[in-house]
Amino acid sequence: MTDERPPEDRRFVHLATLQDPVVAEMVRDLLADHGIPTATPGLMHRSLFGVAGGFVAIRLEVPRPDLPRARELLEAFFGAPT
Repeated sequence: MTDERPPEDRRFVHLATLQDPVVAEMVRDLLADHGIPTATPGLMHRSLFGVAGGFVAIRLEVPRPDLPRARELLEAFFGAPT
């Protein structure tokens, strides 16, 4: 059996938890524009549940090496530390 996990330096880590899917997509686009890949677990689930999806949190995750730069961009986007 082979280990199919990504190398430690490419594992995604938690950056923020968001509630608004539009904001989540905007932040995802901002990070992508700066070359930072993202994962947004919860985003699709939230849209599938429609109005009842408000209870689903949207996690924003980035690769571990990109975390410091992603934090800077997120703080600039929101105007304050998150």
